[in-house]
Amino acid sequence: MIPLPDLLQCSPTGLTREEVPRSRARDGENLLTPPRRISLWRQYLAQFADPIIRILLVAVVLSAIVAFIEGHSLVDTVGITLAVILATTIAFLTEYKSNREFDALNELREDAGIKVIRDASRPGSGCGISLSGIMFSLRLGTWFQQTDTC
Repeated sequence: MIPLPDLLQCSPTGLTREEVPRSRARDGENLLTPPRRISLWRQYLAQFADPIIRILLVAVVLSAIVAFIEGHSLVDTVGITLAVILATTIAFLTEYKSNREFDALNELREDAGIKVIRDASRPGSGCGISLSGIMFSLRLGTWFQQTDTC
């Protein structure tokens, strides 16, 4: 939410062409910093934090202990282990695909135009070149002063 005093400081004519370079030099471009990437191995290992997977891992250990004590084969243990690997791999691949689609949507968002007021006119502007101190439209007919985010 933009504080009311910030809205009141905004000029209805927006920044002038002379103020734009000064504002850009002072505040920089208005771009969102992308989040730090987590390595693929950490993403995969994070799947083992799921409670059901943990229960299955306990079942693997118990099955192995019982098989050794009673002298049975490890067929059940291997089966449960394969189920755990399959479940975590499917969950990892699903999350990986979702993250890639989210990144693609973010790239589209950065190209979206924003209507700004500059020198009392309303030229279109991209998110990356929006500057603090200018006005931009969030909804049709509603104008706000820009803050640190697009």
